[in-house]
Amino acid sequence: MTDTEQLRAAHLANAAAEAIRSLNHYTHPGDRWPGLDYPSDVYGTLAALARLADRLPQALRHLTAYLVRELRLEHIAFDDGEHAGDPAGAVATVAHLLDAQASDAATQLAAALDAAQQAIAFASYAGPDLEDRW
Repeated sequence: MTDTEQLRAAHLANAAAEAIRSLNHYTHPGDRWPGLDYPSDVYGTLAALARLADRLPQALRHLTAYLVRELRLEHIAFDDGEHAGDPAGAVATVAHLLDAQASDAATQLAAALDAAQQAIAFASYAGPDLEDRW
């Protein structure tokens, strides 16, 4: 990102998605897990992923609040698609999906990641020196 680019919500969300894409590459078994040397690396990664998932519901609430505000001000319209001419119906649908389903799923994901992290909290590496592993 250049100094002249503004931080926009979509840009930040795309950056998060790209970070996960990179994580997928750095944890790929076919590449001998280049981002993982020790069980503690998994522990730290799970902690970070749990924080990410835990923070998603707040961002989703903010997105919903923005759409509700724009609807109230009559600044949003739907010219085509399932909700053509029905911005209130569209925003209600989005609000339900984000506030109920997506937020609940993120909360469950955060809890599962936290539990997985706790399950390996006392794991230690007991193998050969790293240079002798492969």
